[in-house]
Amino acid sequence: MWKQNNERCVPKRTNSGFTYANRIEQSGPVLKVTTITNGDRGERSYTRDYQTDGSDQVSKASDGDEFHTRVHWEGAALVFDTEEKERDRNLVTKETWTLLDGGKTLRKVRRTSGPRGDSEVIYILEKQ
Repeated sequence: MWKQNNERCVPKRTNSGFTYANRIEQSGPVLKVTTITNGDRGERSYTRDYQTDGSDQVSKASDGDEFHTRVHWEGAALVFDTEEKERDRNLVTKETWTLLDGGKTLRKVRRTSGPRGDSEVIYILEKQ
């Protein structure tokens, strides 16, 4: 279980009542990530399964958006390459997960490119 440290994220997360956590399980190439949030709308969770072999995985959101995700290892980093196909635009995201502090800290760097420009956010999660 990994809990986000809002103070250490870049930019810093300012919604003090909001919590974000991941339960991450891996068995061979199968990666199971359960996201748990708690905020204004109460606690919510959802689970996504990934293959870490670089194969293309397609999923659809409730609004009809289609996600094409490829997960692969680059050295010790786990990389998620995702293309989100919306009705009128596409967003490309590269998220890189790296363990720090002897495996006690998970650093997620998310870079997104799309019609509105590019952005980068760094999330810091601490092992519970």
